[in-house]
Amino acid sequence: MVEICQFCISSSPAEFVKILDYFEETYIGKPIEDSPNLRSVPLYPIKLWNLNKRVLNDMPRSNNSIEAWHKALAQDVQSHPTIDKLLRHIQKEQSLTDTLIHQVEHGIVTLRKKPRF
Repeated sequence: MVEICQFCISSSPAEFVKILDYFEETYIGKPIEDSPNLRSVPLYPIKLWNLNKRVLNDMPRSNNSIEAWHKALAQDVQSHPTIDKLLRHIQKEQSLTDTLIHQVEHGIVTLRKKPRF
């Protein structure tokens, strides 16, 4: 990443300096004076946002599954639920999880049809 950032900075027009400086400081880390191989700690370290290892390990590149779960939670429970309502939701979630585990253990495969637009 550092080499790519350096290449972009050196080969880009002067108009891009501000945005490239921002990117370098925020995501790569600025070079430390008198230490060509050292950089400051960026606001968002490369490990946090770089997906290369996830792709190589055949892992998801996004958190869409978590977003879908959170949307379902928000629709079912809404904001500031009572303890009773929250517990009912957790029990419902556990029941769905138990069903899914049972299906996987018994080789039951259900495919969802994607909506066509």
